[in-house]
Amino acid sequence: MLLKLINKLIGLLSLLGYGHLFFHLDTYLPGLAAAQGALYPRVFIGTAIVLILPVIGIACILTPETFRDRFSPRYGRLDSALLTDGFWVLLGYVLILLSAAIFLLFR
Repeated sequence: MLLKLINKLIGLLSLLGYGHLFFHLDTYLPGLAAAQGALYPRVFIGTAIVLILPVIGIACILTPETFRDRFSPRYGRLDSALLTDGFWVLLGYVLILLSAAIFLLFR
């Protein structure tokens, strides 16, 4: 119970931090802001993926039960989820770390 509360708190703080970063993108990540305004479709799609990656990670941390119910493979007679909430929370942290590493490339 305490671990779930800590994960929710970290997820909310990450959401606030990413929201601030997203709305001040030209200040913190000028290379990404310049790429975001490119007219080439591949650059635009790549920028969109880079910007959406932390949102998916934060969503995995905040609502792991939703990801477990919708995206986890099922097994057994009771139709139990193969991937537990812990997997989705861990995946969320990995996605946030991966996006932070990608963001550092644009500094």
